[in-house]
Amino acid sequence: MLEPNRGAAHKWRILVAEDNPTMITYMRTAMEGIGLYSIDSVTDGNEALNLITSKPYGLIVLDHDMPGMKGLDIIRTLSNLRTGFYTPIMLVTGQVNSEMVQAIRNERLTVAAVIAKPFPQDAFQKRVAAVMKAHRGR
Repeated sequence: MLEPNRGAAHKWRILVAEDNPTMITYMRTAMEGIGLYSIDSVTDGNEALNLITSKPYGLIVLDHDMPGMKGLDIIRTLSNLRTGFYTPIMLVTGQVNSEMVQAIRNERLTVAAVIAKPFPQDAFQKRVAAVMKAHRGR
C-alpha cells in the first residue's frame, strides 16, 4: 500500500479521464485497492484539461481516445501551457501503435507509462504504484 505524504495531500489526488464509465470504475477499484482514494473522474478530454489546469494532481490517467480531446492532445497542450509541469501521466489506450509511440518520442512528450487496454487490475496497480514511487518527492 502507498503511504501518502500528509503534508502534500494534492500529490495523492488522481484524475482519471476515460470515456467508458465501466473502465473508470475498474481503474478506481484498482487504485483504491492500493490505498488511493482521492480520485476525480471525467469522461471528456476538454473536461480533463480544465481540471488539470485548475487543480493540482499527483497522477493523471488519460484515455487516449476520448470525446473532446484525445489524450496525446492534452499532453501536448500541457507541454505548451506549463513550464515545469511534472505531474506523471499514464496514457491508457485500446491500441498502442508505432505512430503513437513515435509521436511521444519525437515530440519529447512526458508520459510516465503507456498501458494497453484491456489490462488486469493487479498489473495496473503495479504500474500506478511504480509511477507514483518514481515521482515521489519531485
